[in-house]
Amino acid sequence: MTPKGTKGGLRLSEQERRGLEDIFDRLLSGAAEIATATTSLEVEAWASTLWDVFDRQQLVGADAVKVMGGGLIAHAGRDRSPASLIVLRSLASVAPEPYRTKAARAADRLVASGAPEPTWAALPGAQQPTRAFVQLDPVDDDGITVMVGFDGPGGPDTVGVYIDFNLGRMAKDVFIVPTPIEELRDLLVTEAVAEGTEFREVALSEAAAWWTEAFDTTDGTIDPPIGDDVYRLRALIDARLVLLPPGGNVPDAGELDDTERDELLDGFVVSSEARHLIDAGADPELVGELAFHLLNFSLDYVYGQRLRFSPVMVEIFCCSWAPRKALLDDDGLDLLPDVLRSWISFAGHRRGIPDARINEAIEAVDRYEPTLRAESGDEANWGPAKLLARSLKAEGIDITDSEAVQHFIDRVNAAGGIDVL
Repeated sequence: MTPKGTKGGLRLSEQERRGLEDIFDRLLSGAAEIATATTSLEVEAWASTLWDVFDRQQLVGADAVKVMGGGLIAHAGRDRSPASLIVLRSLASVAPEPYRTKAARAADRLVASGAPEPTWAALPGAQQPTRAFVQLDPVDDDGITVMVGFDGPGGPDTVGVYIDFNLGRMAKDVFIVPTPIEELRDLLVTEAVAEGTEFREVALSEAAAWWTEAFDTTDGTIDPPIGDDVYRLRALIDARLVLLPPGGNVPDAGELDDTERDELLDGFVVSSEARHLIDAGADPELVGELAFHLLNFSLDYVYGQRLRFSPVMVEIFCCSWAPRKALLDDDGLDLLPDVLRSWISFAGHRRGIPDARINEAIEAVDRYEPTLRAESGDEANWGPAKLLARSLKAEGIDITDSEAVQHFIDRVNAAGGIDVL
């Protein structure tokens, strides 16, 4: 469908208009699925899935949400059938403004004209937040699930958002269940004991801050690697997010300054975990340089606790980050997997995590070492930062010397942006 935009608004051909009305009639017929709903969650989930149909459409020269979402609301208001009122009331519970208000007003007009309200009409939109918990793995710390409980005439339910620390604190998956949050927490605690996960209660305002930041990250990512439910339930979650109190903040894990980083790297080079490499003939300076890459990755490109290095992080480092960003000669590439194993052991012992969990990450190095070697040698995989690092190395500049690196960049920019690569 390619409706054409005009200065005065949207102009549809007769064929396009009939096509849209046919789509709207079929959407109205689907309202039978929630005609006898008994919980607000059923209604909101159905409406959220419906809204996702509009939100992910692309029309040439027109706003798909306005054409299809707004168009459905207008069509339902004219149709005046019981199905129309069901659709309007459900959309009024989750649709973003101004469509939520438009749907509510259209529904009110139908009721005023004599249309019977759905049996569940008072349920959606009446839920209020109660408590919030986060579920986390304190060892691997690859992400957290931020769960918020709600209660009201529609009955208790819980909405959860999984936030991936390895993907920039992105909202990667979501769930909704018609279960009180305390009951869900108790169930998850029982099932998660063997996995070592923990649960902590947080303020509702902090939960709101986590959700807001995570979805902003998802929205700002091109083709994010997220589950379909994130799209399907997004309108519902946005509607629930509005109910949470503002003013919260995402906890800051804290940063290490250059001096602290240098001290950590120096400590690694003389540690028992790295000593066997040097005793076997490895250059201490090269060991420190490779550890710099590992520290840089773990502190600046993923989130979570300091010095963590989970099996998932090993996969990302070996299969993506290092091939794109770490400039390595043959000696460096040959030594890097061993330095990575030693660093994981060093960091794990400093954090006091169990040896079994340290070994899980070291075993991941064994799995992904072949990919690291193959991908790192292919210049087609190199990113701009790695190409810049090659230029710095050619100039004899230590890439760990931030002042010297910045001076080089300033000099290049002053010269008119000469292509140093």
